[in-house]
Amino acid sequence: MNRFIEMAAELLYPWCCPGCGKLTSYKTIWCGSCINDTWNPRLVNSSVTDHLDGCYTLCDYHSGMRKCILQLKYNGKSELSKAFPPLLDRFPWWDRMEDFKIVIPVPLASRKMKERGYNQVDKMFQKWMESAGKEYFPQGLVRLRRGETQSLLTRVERYKNIKGAFH
Repeated sequence: MNRFIEMAAELLYPWCCPGCGKLTSYKTIWCGSCINDTWNPRLVNSSVTDHLDGCYTLCDYHSGMRKCILQLKYNGKSELSKAFPPLLDRFPWWDRMEDFKIVIPVPLASRKMKERGYNQVDKMFQKWMESAGKEYFPQGLVRLRRGETQSLLTRVERYKNIKGAFH
């Protein structure tokens, strides 16, 4: 019966790739072309510091991935949050994260939170992380001051912009 319901749902409400709009399915979500274009899991160079064990990225931020994130972030397309669990499922180094129990997202400035009504990071990761047995703790980091929009700044400017912004 479940398979019949899934087929009926896909027929009545087809899923399109969040990157390019091609018809896909609820299970794959991304088309092969968009995945091949952006999938690039890696440890970010210079992200290991005295206070941080490192930052990983799954995809390059361009093409369909950029489009999807911008639609979720700025155009209220919260249904696109479904596009991220399949990517998280493919992350190749979950074994490196076994000892980490808490996930703490970076909070939005209160003005941006009021405008959007949600933090896109919560939409992208919260349910998946909780299903993976991690505690999702959005109050773990407190924003002390508002900064400039990071996407408009250079790497050095981004560092200066967030220095002292969180506790």
